[in-house]
Amino acid sequence: MDLTFTLCILARTILCFTLLLVGYYMRPILLSGKPWWSILVSCSLWAVLSQVNKPVFLHAAIVGNVVLFFAAGFCGTYFLLGVSEKIHSQFLKYLGKNTLPIMGTHQNIEYLITYFWGTSTSATFIILSFLLMFLPELFVVPILNRVCPCLVGKIDKR
Repeated sequence: MDLTFTLCILARTILCFTLLLVGYYMRPILLSGKPWWSILVSCSLWAVLSQVNKPVFLHAAIVGNVVLFFAAGFCGTYFLLGVSEKIHSQFLKYLGKNTLPIMGTHQNIEYLITYFWGTSTSATFIILSFLLMFLPELFVVPILNRVCPCLVGKIDKR
């Protein structure tokens, strides 16, 4: 593995850690009860901002307008969390509770996929990439929950 690969993994790890911290400190805003009207407004804003900021290709680190990219990301996150609050499912509850560890680790797995196999927009490649990213999470998430319980809101009482 070359130096560029190592630096990219390091940069993605730092980005993931930063996103974990932002998620942790924004948790009270994002996890409070949301009325339907705010969910619909955030969905509308997400759709508009995503269309205005067209050139986004994360594999090539192209985000278009950075402000619009992060605003659309925040609105989309608020929308998805709001909808998942209204739908009661154990699987969604598990994924929601473990969002921080999942988001923190899947970026590096995604980079490994693009490093070794490149990228494609074919449905087969997308499904296989999803499976390659999801399967390690089955092992990583329980380990992270045990080692870093604070990531899922559990306080270590030693």
